[in-house]
Amino acid sequence: MKFHELFDQWLDTEPDRVFIYSRDQDITYRDLNTLIENVNLTRVRAGDRVLVIGENSVEYIATILAISRAGATFCGLNSRLTTGEIIRYQQKFDPRLTILTADASAQAHSIHTGISETSEPGDESTAAIIFSSGTTGEPKGIRISHDSIVAGAKSTVSTRHIDRNDRMLAYLPFVHAFGLSSVLVAALSSGARLILSDRFDPAVVFDLLANKGLSILQGPPTFYVKLLDWLDQYNISTPDCPALKYMYTGSSPLDLTLKQRIEQRFNQVLHNGYGLSEHVGIVAITEFGVKQIEITVGAPVVDTMLAEDNEILIKGPGLMQGYVNEPNIDNDLWFATGDIGQFHNGQLTIVARKKEVIKRSGFSVYPMEIESALNSYVGVAESAVAPRVDPNGLEQIYAYIKTNQSVDIAELRQHLKHNLAGYKIPTEIKIVEEFPRTDTGKIIKNLL
Repeated sequence: MKFHELFDQWLDTEPDRVFIYSRDQDITYRDLNTLIENVNLTRVRAGDRVLVIGENSVEYIATILAISRAGATFCGLNSRLTTGEIIRYQQKFDPRLTILTADASAQAHSIHTGISETSEPGDESTAAIIFSSGTTGEPKGIRISHDSIVAGAKSTVSTRHIDRNDRMLAYLPFVHAFGLSSVLVAALSSGARLILSDRFDPAVVFDLLANKGLSILQGPPTFYVKLLDWLDQYNISTPDCPALKYMYTGSSPLDLTLKQRIEQRFNQVLHNGYGLSEHVGIVAITEFGVKQIEITVGAPVVDTMLAEDNEILIKGPGLMQGYVNEPNIDNDLWFATGDIGQFHNGQLTIVARKKEVIKRSGFSVYPMEIESALNSYVGVAESAVAPRVDPNGLEQIYAYIKTNQSVDIAELRQHLKHNLAGYKIPTEIKIVEEFPRTDTGKIIKNLL
């Protein structure tokens, strides 16, 4: 099944039912279909790559679905990228057509759009090319199939108990697998409605929770950090959210202190899960409605095992087809995720990214452990730990913290010494005003 067929089913059975709530108007399936039919793809062939640059909007959704109907491949870019970045993507992935949505940025409007006569079509089974976040190097294009997107969406619906009565916040960019599969296509699979937002604004989120029946919240940990900051700013102890039934975080490690603060403030379970761009949909997720005392990403929902070095290996139909300009991978073989994990009583815990493990004094140091200790100190809102190589070629530990009140670094060091072995104590701790981030909220450590 191609993912636009989920939309077509609702169009056939309930055309006048509202699907999208936006700032400007409510959009029914019939309204959206009119916009889909107006997307000009007359010179696009089956298997062609279509690059769409813009922000989350009704027009963007219509364009995605039109591309699927045409048998082409959706490639999405956020228009907040620089002109040079956009041009590099065009050169590397050679789209047949580049489209700018109405809300595309000024820098996006300076690039070449329209048809490329030299582009050759690819595989019609490739629904989308998702560009990896590129937190440690040059982003790759990840080819994913219609079957994977639909399967990932259905997994989202079943594990989160989403149904047609739910209203989901759609602010996560559709250019990434999380936003595309676990928000947009999950809503099409379940009949849930989307409340559309192109930017994250805590004040808007709390208004939607209080007055618009928002029932499903999904986002990276930084999303919840900002919600807490807003509540603190206005001295609100408990937010008004009568319809909220499910909160989920993923895409970045969840800190135990943040989890506890959110659950206490909202009086709800903050569910956690694990996934990666190379696998559409979740790999593991915590059980619906069950409060976890410690940090775990729950039980795997796909075939999962640990290699000898504890690297997480997965396989199954949700895996990508392969990277752009590289051979297809075999879904029957184990795929190395690059993440280090542990199993306890069937629950998976993510320990570190394999490439982020720091070697110090002959020991392996996991940044997430240090970050958890930092975040447990009063006044530290967020932290990031990364290595730096000193003149002797040895890796040293550098910690970066964002504070929400005055923090004495010497006292913070004493706190760390009570909670961590000596070889895990950072060489230096620096305070930053903001962290460099990807558009899904991940901290870009190599820019620190």
